Amino acid sequence: MITAVDVGATKTLIAQFKDGTVPINMIKFETPPIAADFVRLLNRHLETLPNITVLSIGLPGQLSDDGQTVLYCGNMPWRNVPLKKMLAEEHKCPIYLENDAAMGGLGEMNAISPIPRLGVYVSMGTGLGTSIIVHGQLLKGLNRSEAGHMALRTPDNEWQEWEDIASGRAIVAKFHKLAKDLDKPEQWQWLAENVVQGLDPIIATVLPDVIVFGGGVGQYFEMFHGLVAEKLHRRLPKFIVVPQLLSAKHGDQAVLFGCYHHAIYKQAQ
Repeated sequence: MITAVDVGATKTLIAQFKDGTVPINMIKFETPPIAADFVRLLNRHLETLPNITVLSIGLPGQLSDDGQTVLYCGNMPWRNVPLKKMLAEEHKCPIYLENDAAMGGLGEMNAISPIPRLGVYVSMGTGLGTSIIVHGQLLKGLNRSEAGHMALRTPDNEWQEWEDIASGRAIVAKFHKLAKDLDKPEQWQWLAENVVQGLDPIIATVLPDVIVFGGGVGQYFEMFHGLVAEKLHRRLPKFIVVPQLLSAKHGDQAVLFGCYHHAIYKQAQ
């Protein structure tokens, strides 16, 4: 029984998998900002679950090379947290930690048939995370993809990180409302323009077959899909093929499914 944990800046999801098709024993709780409080609350919920043989966890930040320490989380005050050691005090099973966008990408690319040669996952939530998945696997060396932090020049001739202009936080700062409440065409135009600002260099660099949009903002991708596609077709050189653009199949469960696939891969090594 693989137990998957999706740690978000605002909420944490837990699910168990027997075969990777349907998550069971789902639990949802608010994420405490302090790491020690989070571990205590997570352990309390895990105590209610049966037969935990593997813990696979996706986190919104960067991990150490040995996969044991959370170096930082962009939207949480976690710095150099020895999370694997803290969890191992209570759980005597394999524990795998990985970036949440990487896990979301794994979950989504493995849900596409056939599995893409190379896919890019863009998680548009509070912040903006990315991952590059090759033949359905997260390759070492690509697991630290942080395209959300690339510096882009805005129409106002300022340099800003991609997530500062194309995330849920950016939408609230610009329009004082959530993505679900955007109701004017020019608002979606603004978002599409900022999304394409970051997609252009990614597409030209790695030439993906598919780009999947997930996260809280990504679930509304149908509202700006056409705008993004049109801008990409117009701006990219003719010899660069615009990849297939898709909404996440698993929605807010993408990271959980990715945690399952990651655990299967790690167990097979």
